[in-house]
Amino acid sequence: MKFPLSWIYDFVDIRDISSEEFRHRMTMSGTMIEAITELGAGIKGVVLGRIASVEKHPDADKLVVCQVDVGAATGRLPSKDNIQLPTTNCQLSTAVQIVTGAPGVQPGQIVPVCLDGAELPSGLKIKSGSLRGVQSHGMMCGEDELFPDRPKAESLMFLPESTLEKFPLGTDIKDVLGLNEVIVEVELTANRPDCYSIIGIAREVAAVFGKPFNSPPSEGWTPKADGVVSVKIQNPALCPRYTACKVDDLNITPSPEWMQRRLQNSGIRPINNIVDITNYVMLEFGQPLHAFDSSAVAGDEIIVRNAKTGEKITTLDEIERELTPNDLIIADSQKPIAIAGVMGGLDSGITDSTTSIIFESANFNGVSVRKTSKRLNLPSESSGHFIKGIDENITLAAINRACALIGGDAHIAPHVDAYPNPRAPHKVEFSAEKINKFLGTQIEEEEMIKILNSVNIEVNGDNATIPTYRADITSWEDLSEEIARFHGYDNIESATLQGVADGGYTKEQILENKAKELLTAQGANEILTYSFISPRDYERAEIALGDAIKIRNPIGEDTSIMRTTAIPSMLVALHNNARLGNSAVLLFELATVYSGLGIQDSGFSERKVLVIGGYGSCDFYDIKGFIENLFDELGVKYSIKALQKAPAYLHDYQSAEIFIRGKTQGKIGRIHPQISKNYDIKGKAYIAEIEWDAILESANLDKRYAEIPRFPSMQRDIALLADSNITVGEIEETIWKVKSNILESVKLFDIYEGEQVERGKKSIAFSLTYRDKEKTLTEEEVNNVMTQILENLQKKLNVTLRTS
Repeated sequence: MKFPLSWIYDFVDIRDISSEEFRHRMTMSGTMIEAITELGAGIKGVVLGRIASVEKHPDADKLVVCQVDVGAATGRLPSKDNIQLPTTNCQLSTAVQIVTGAPGVQPGQIVPVCLDGAELPSGLKIKSGSLRGVQSHGMMCGEDELFPDRPKAESLMFLPESTLEKFPLGTDIKDVLGLNEVIVEVELTANRPDCYSIIGIAREVAAVFGKPFNSPPSEGWTPKADGVVSVKIQNPALCPRYTACKVDDLNITPSPEWMQRRLQNSGIRPINNIVDITNYVMLEFGQPLHAFDSSAVAGDEIIVRNAKTGEKITTLDEIERELTPNDLIIADSQKPIAIAGVMGGLDSGITDSTTSIIFESANFNGVSVRKTSKRLNLPSESSGHFIKGIDENITLAAINRACALIGGDAHIAPHVDAYPNPRAPHKVEFSAEKINKFLGTQIEEEEMIKILNSVNIEVNGDNATIPTYRADITSWEDLSEEIARFHGYDNIESATLQGVADGGYTKEQILENKAKELLTAQGANEILTYSFISPRDYERAEIALGDAIKIRNPIGEDTSIMRTTAIPSMLVALHNNARLGNSAVLLFELATVYSGLGIQDSGFSERKVLVIGGYGSCDFYDIKGFIENLFDELGVKYSIKALQKAPAYLHDYQSAEIFIRGKTQGKIGRIHPQISKNYDIKGKAYIAEIEWDAILESANLDKRYAEIPRFPSMQRDIALLADSNITVGEIEETIWKVKSNILESVKLFDIYEGEQVERGKKSIAFSLTYRDKEKTLTEEEVNNVMTQILENLQKKLNVTLRTS
């Protein structure tokens, strides 16, 4: 936000405060002063002058010799340079001689004059000299020489005759053109919409410097008894308040010079008196105003309603826009005349022939204004204010201020104020003890109340009443911030934090860190891949897209969907390593995957999976062993069984399912040769993907102490003959189902298929360990358990004891 500092003087007298002190103290209070610029910086020795006479240069056709009256300013020059002129010539008495080649120079013109020794913003210094034999003791200025940011001027800057009514000749040009002004740029936070106004900043200034705040004048006009406007609000949720009044007998003219300067110094181009007043009040109060040409408002009737389907309006930028029922509009009894809070209609805009207007000062819902402005791609100063949030209780004061600025002989009707649900100041808890504890201070309660009163917050016992324009204050913690910033952050002493920090990793974090450590210790490298991938990666991996979530605004086709599995991401990583010539890699990732109902539905879920992949120096049993070691260390109960039907990305005869708590939670196997070919991976490659949540739920890191066995164990080795399709896991599971508490361990030590066993069969050998914790086992006890095991294997799996 940018504004001239003198505007603040209207409300708070801080003329005795230097610019640097102003910057420092405002910034320390939380109002960041981004920049302070003096408009007239670099201008010295330039005064108001009037051309007394113009004569041709004796030796140059394109130059003229001017006598320019600069009044009392001629005292700056040596007496020999002053030229006495006849009193009948423009009634001037003193002048300096200036030679110029500027076009259009005529006697009587009022111009800025650089005297001998003058300086300009460009760094140019003016000195007396001779031009083609004629002495010249100064220079007359063009507009661009005083205002470097303006376009290069083709001629001198000629000021109106009325200038002399206010300023005598010889007046410093900075006073004449308002160049003694200081421009302030403020960086504001989104939670302080009240400060997006001169009055809001002035309130802060008053509190910071302990000065009284003066309300803006609203007097100077008397409403007439007729011409009242009709106002109807059909949607109070989107328009809580609408204030309006009609003004007749108007003349559209340029606004006063002081108003134009303030608008220009705030970055707004002056247009005419009515439009300038609406902009001026918006800057002053933070309340956007709009003026309708009442001749275009049927029956002087204002209706605030939602647009109808297909309804259209041509806005002030001369573009026809189609509206929807979600758009709030201002209409008369026949048609839309404005898009609420965004822009007025062209047909009801102010023109040079306008003689009657309807002033609008309303409050519109910021979310509704933002959606409409965004949909129509139609940002405006007005919409920017409503989007930030505006106090409902300033509409009346703003329209009264606008009426006071109109003045003159205009016929102003009484205002109409439609405010169905008035908003009252809200209350929050006040506790000096809590605030001091929170801030680490020892500020007296009386001092706190004084600070809060300075920002119009009234304290009554344990409650503080907050003005409606301070919607950012909703709790006692917010009161603490107000007290801290006006007490001074630099006045709060540093202190060591006290208390007990009860921090640590969660169970999920502990398990995740441990899993990564275990996999890394086994030679795997962790990778991180994007959660959004290309549909082509699904095609190459021959995995169905399923309910993959499509991204509405993807960076490109390669990142257009959210992955439902981490298999394609791992395949891409293996491909990249193979492409770079890495002969052997082993990778893992704890990857986030997503599933949803498609782009038309916002419903989705996300979960983590553990994916492991490698090629070169690993095989199926290596990957399987990594997973088994991980599960054993994490205390996960699991089993691994051969897949009856492998997915397309896995080899039919080298793939398995991973079961946790009896449910399938992952797959492991060799990548199908065709898929490896699709990804340019030469040789055999392997991959596994496991649901991480299942691991978390089943994991048990509790380590129980077990005393060293006091009694000896007995070991029996058995060689079994089984069908080739029977897995080791199925046999182990059947062995463990024996009803016995003396079986301690079952370990596989041999698998054989060949000439020594019949076709379709395989030999599987196990070492079984038995122990009783209470006594020494007998041969009979072990033999009984062995018999039960062999009977179960025969009955359930047709597995028999190998006899040869």
